[in-house]
Amino acid sequence: MIPYNSDIWKQDSILHELIITDGTMNVSGSTYTITGSSVIITNNEIDLEKFELNQSLCATTQIEYGSCNAGYIKFTMYENIGTVKGKQLKVYLIPNKDASLMLQLGTFKVAEDNLTSDRTRREILAYDAMYDILNADVRGWYNTILPNSTSSVTMAQFRASFLNYFGITAESGALANDLMVIKRTIEPETLSGADVIKAICEINGVFGTITHDNKFRFVELSADLDSGLFPSETLYPANDLYPQDVNHSVDVVEKSYYIDIQFEDYNSEGITQLTVRTDDEDIGVTVGTAGNRYVITGNFLVYGYNATSLTSVANNILDKIRNRYYRPAVINALGNPLHEVGDGLRIRTIYRGITTYILERTLSGIQSLRDKYTAQGTQYLDEQLNSVSSQFKQLANKTLKIRADVDEVSAELTEQLDDSIVGSYAYQTAQEIGLKVSKDNLVEDLDDEMSGITITSNSIEVSSTGTFTVDSTNFKLDDSGDCTLGSVTFTGGEIQMTDGTGLSLYHGGIQVSGSGSVGNKWLDINGYNSAHGSSEFANVAINGSSVHIGYDHSVTTIYNCDNIYAGTSTSDAFIRMDDSSSGLRIQGRNDSRIILDSSDSSYQNWGISLVGDNIDIGISASTVVTIKNRTCKWESLTMDGVTRTFLVEA
Repeated sequence: MIPYNSDIWKQDSILHELIITDGTMNVSGSTYTITGSSVIITNNEIDLEKFELNQSLCATTQIEYGSCNAGYIKFTMYENIGTVKGKQLKVYLIPNKDASLMLQLGTFKVAEDNLTSDRTRREILAYDAMYDILNADVRGWYNTILPNSTSSVTMAQFRASFLNYFGITAESGALANDLMVIKRTIEPETLSGADVIKAICEINGVFGTITHDNKFRFVELSADLDSGLFPSETLYPANDLYPQDVNHSVDVVEKSYYIDIQFEDYNSEGITQLTVRTDDEDIGVTVGTAGNRYVITGNFLVYGYNATSLTSVANNILDKIRNRYYRPAVINALGNPLHEVGDGLRIRTIYRGITTYILERTLSGIQSLRDKYTAQGTQYLDEQLNSVSSQFKQLANKTLKIRADVDEVSAELTEQLDDSIVGSYAYQTAQEIGLKVSKDNLVEDLDDEMSGITITSNSIEVSSTGTFTVDSTNFKLDDSGDCTLGSVTFTGGEIQMTDGTGLSLYHGGIQVSGSGSVGNKWLDINGYNSAHGSSEFANVAINGSSVHIGYDHSVTTIYNCDNIYAGTSTSDAFIRMDDSSSGLRIQGRNDSRIILDSSDSSYQNWGISLVGDNIDIGISASTVVTIKNRTCKWESLTMDGVTRTFLVEA
């Protein structure tokens, strides 16, 4: 209720003068002057009984803390005054022509100035400063006060900065959660002022309104409106049992001051329990006692709070909303401009006392002032999820940032774990899909672009009970990491088989390569079995109608080969060349030798057999060769007219 030192507003037959101006009002004694004005509207320029002032804390059927609504005035003025659209107008009432009793009703900015159909009058609609707050995009302010994820401010700093952004001063006083820490946890494309101011008010258990002197007020409903003494209907109105007021924050409206009243048969019961949730699927935290529960959900100012911190915040809120019970009612009464939204009223009827809050009010008329007070409410709260309208979600110490626009849809979820942050990120554009998971400074990426899929990770494990298929023209394993596919393990560029299965390559091959020289890059196909010995099994089999060693008749070096077997039995092993135009050449160079060894007893019966139409020992007839430490050469002898060549000791 506006502080005032006179009861003149409760008096009848008082002349009221209305003044609307964009100038400065100067009062001296019982008179006034106006300076610096371009607009002055008085009783003579408007239709006085069509004037209307509307203010509202909560206009919903069930009380919703955090609600903020713009107040407005409507009036009709004559056409002889030019347009006032966009003007900042102050509204004053002067009772009984005494300027010392002048009361300011508020400051309003004209949003609509329309000619009536007969072109003789102008219909004006003007809103208070809350209108600009609710309809502003404040993303720029948010990015300034919380520029990055490490930024933080207290609630007191946050709300003061927000109102200062609009050039509005708040009434002094602390709020329930002024000490809570607020961090940057959202990345909005746009951020409405409505979302911010409603979140601030909700998390402190208050409402928001603009006062008559153009200040922002955080409105806390008074507790225990019925703390006075009221007798039963059968005893009233005995003189010694007349109602006695204890709660002096409640204004008593006598029977002679209200015109009519409609009220429910029940009280809207006081809140006994509070649940704070981050979204409608979150359990959240609950404080208080079972009974009439109020639910807050989706308030982005508590994103990032763990259960302990969230419980502290919830307890502070509950202290401000607990046991505020009232009678839903609609009251038509004589106008009293001193009343404000949020005030408590006690109506004395013939049979009972009705206590309620002014959640909405409409003051109309000037010479015949009338007030309409409204308080809607249900007996018990249903568990609708009261919250600001927002797409930002986060649970405890987890942060979810969602972006949705024509260019990209993305979601990032992070969680603070002691001194490290873990998180995942997924995005989708018209041409690609990507995933990223990070932990302990390690990052794993999956990018699916039109050109292909790239996976970056320190370790990839694929587990499947069925068939795992990689269908690609190129399958690359970077030897800086490990990869396990079923029973096949790729470790540092090597392929290892971990069980009895095999490695089958169809229509492809194995390529081992490296930058620069590849002299030390080896492909090791090792079938050695230590339990049986390498000579007893064909542990490595290369099967095919054509097996190539080397490329296109190039020179190939094969060494460290203890045995070469052809076929499955060593007894009839052979190396056979079927090319009619070439042969099998075994050549030693420099000081090396070619040894055909049949010293093993199992082969001595056969020795070494050279079978062929033409067998040359040495290069030519003059060549000296050594056979078993004896120097030999070829000699030709003619006997019986036949010349024969022999290899004899020189």
